[in-house]
Amino acid sequence: MSGYDAADIELSLGKHYKKLQFPEALEAAYHQRRRENRVRLGRKSLPRTVILYNLFLIDDYLLLPHTFMIALFLHAVIITPAIIFETALISSKASLARHEITIIFTSFLVVLQILFIGALNNNTAGAQYDYFSIAVPVYLNISLRTNHRYARLSSIVMSASIAGAFLLNNQSFAAKLAAVSFAAALIYMSLFANYELERAHRYQFLRRLLDQIQIDEARERSRHDPLTGLANRLLLQEQVKRLWREAAGIAVAAVMLDVDHFKLFNDRYGHAQGDLCLQRVAGAIASSLRREDDLAVRYGGEEFFVLLPGRDLEAAVQIAERIRRAIEALAIPHEASRASPVVTASIGAFAGIIGTVSFAELVEQADAALYAVKQSGRNRVGTLP
Repeated sequence: MSGYDAADIELSLGKHYKKLQFPEALEAAYHQRRRENRVRLGRKSLPRTVILYNLFLIDDYLLLPHTFMIALFLHAVIITPAIIFETALISSKASLARHEITIIFTSFLVVLQILFIGALNNNTAGAQYDYFSIAVPVYLNISLRTNHRYARLSSIVMSASIAGAFLLNNQSFAAKLAAVSFAAALIYMSLFANYELERAHRYQFLRRLLDQIQIDEARERSRHDPLTGLANRLLLQEQVKRLWREAAGIAVAAVMLDVDHFKLFNDRYGHAQGDLCLQRVAGAIASSLRREDDLAVRYGGEEFFVLLPGRDLEAAVQIAERIRRAIEALAIPHEASRASPVVTASIGAFAGIIGTVSFAELVEQADAALYAVKQSGRNRVGTLP
């Protein structure tokens, strides 16, 4: 069971997705989708992330040549392997929190690496180099789309680290203030963009989920009789195709059932009572079946059909008799019946082997058995001689 339905989704569409928090069952489903997306996005963005990160070595070489070898060591030996390992570590089975914390930790290592190299060059070039660190939380918030709750925390920690580095360099107070303001504004804008991205993603998630539920419900309705709730011929045909394709050599039985003198019942009690009668008969049929793959079908009008995979004729007759007694036990008055003062049913049964008998033959023989029952006396189960 999913724990939510279309009404829950429509309610969340009205307000919850804007708050970035769904009711528990929907939130769990969203987290699962996020985990799957995180794995896909992480693997897709890995080459781009590694290339972009290591392209900054050009700036190291041109801007801070004295510490280039240190930067090269940190890139090649620590940070790049950490990024690759972090991507390999992510799986759809891990919690979303683990995904986000792993990515944030690796990103924070990049920030510290940039600020460390900048601190080793306590000059104007080093101060300019520190600006590169701003790109990390921006990339994390927008390109990697960290969950907004984690994005807020990581942005605060990274902003504080970057601001501290700017305040400790040897630039003028005005330059420090401009740098801190620039970093804060850029990271805040990326955080706002992160919020909008997640809000849009949550909305799309809800819309797709609602569309899928509605499609599933429509598909389910198209395969069931609207009055009785039993399967209709469309679902029966699908099951038959599957059985005759996958279960050759297996026994299969068919039961054909007809409510006795149903036209007289409708004439006597009216169509509304006739519909109620069919609903109760359908309920008696369904409750008489034991196996999940037994299929009860409203075949047309007052006629019902039961497909029994894996059953021989003896088992089919036992089930048919159980159905007959269950219908009679409903004790629905039928004063116009010539068979009984209550509603009853006549039932024909037939069985064969899939592959040696076609479905058409199965139906034809069960129907012939039903006809024989109706000709020789109703309210009983019959088979062909």
